[in-house]
Amino acid sequence: MRRDVLKRVVALLVFSAFCFSASADAVNLGFFLRVAPAWRSQFVGAPAIESFGGQNGGVADNCYAFAGAIASNAPFIIGSGVYKTSCPIKIRSTTRMWCKPGCRIYAPFAPPGTSGVITQDVIGVALNGPELYGVYVFKDTTPAQYGRLFNLWADNLVLYDWTAENPNTDGNTGGGGLALIGNNVDVRRGRVLNCTASVGCFGIRFFGGSGQILNSYVESGDDGIAIAPGHADVNIDGLTVDGVS
Repeated sequence: MRRDVLKRVVALLVFSAFCFSASADAVNLGFFLRVAPAWRSQFVGAPAIESFGGQNGGVADNCYAFAGAIASNAPFIIGSGVYKTSCPIKIRSTTRMWCKPGCRIYAPFAPPGTSGVITQDVIGVALNGPELYGVYVFKDTTPAQYGRLFNLWADNLVLYDWTAENPNTDGNTGGGGLALIGNNVDVRRGRVLNCTASVGCFGIRFFGGSGQILNSYVESGDDGIAIAPGHADVNIDGLTVDGVS
């Protein structure tokens, strides 16, 4: 009799331990899924920008390093640090770029015409499906280097956790955080910082297409957000515009 009771007690303890372990694994899995979103899996084993000659520190020019990484047509990672570029970063439809926390792209130049620091490889030709995560682009406050920081024509664009700082620093026209055309775009958690409250400096300007712009913040600017009338079908939610002139 005692032996049967002992067996039951042992079985109950084993079952309880199994349940606890399974529960702990579920908690750990849930935590992993929260901190590692699905898109991040494509960057497992992806090369860093240093593999293409990139250097952080804000002094070395990474113009050719970005071009080489993009030309690889494969995902690549930019780590923590300041990466200077003297030329536009011309992405492709195949571009998958992840700037890790602490990464900042320093662009001390004025992009030509209607181009931008982050732009497509062929102006006037739409991209299809590029994905950009965590991209932080900034300019000097002096001297004046007005221009668009993100200027993209891309269908099925994914642009998450992006920042455009100092898009227009002295009141010149033509500066802006994000200029965008495209169908089925997915833009989330963006920030436009220190956009001079003057004529022509916009935060986000959507020229046409469809998609969504969610949970973003625009600091100052002539147009916090501008949507082309009759040319855009876009859902905007969670947008904060601060200090519009």
